[in-house]
Amino acid sequence: MATYPTLSVTPTYPLKEAGEDPTLKSEFEAGYTLTRAKFTRSRTVFTVQYENMPNADKETLKTFCDTVKGGSDSFTWTHPSTSTSYEVRFDKRPAFDLVGWSADVGFIWNVSFLLVQL
Repeated sequence: MATYPTLSVTPTYPLKEAGEDPTLKSEFEAGYTLTRAKFTRSRTVFTVQYENMPNADKETLKTFCDTVKGGSDSFTWTHPSTSTSYEVRFDKRPAFDLVGWSADVGFIWNVSFLLVQL
């Protein structure tokens, strides 16, 4: 299994964690709603953002995303503050926003993506 790459920058805080809602709802014309759990366990969804990421790190992350085929393959990601390892996948490919340029590192990017625990 692949491992999330080591980058020269750390994620921007706050690093968001949310439990995935397993509820499946069916609303009926009579005005009542039937609910049930869609699956038996609740997965954690992590919202990860980087600000001012150097171009070299952006290319590393982009290559890694290609390696795991976007959200197709899972990989090991270590939570930066708890050091807990999770088996996750990308919910969608990372979004890269070009925000500047520096003579030291070249282009500078803001990056955001969701990781879903398996």
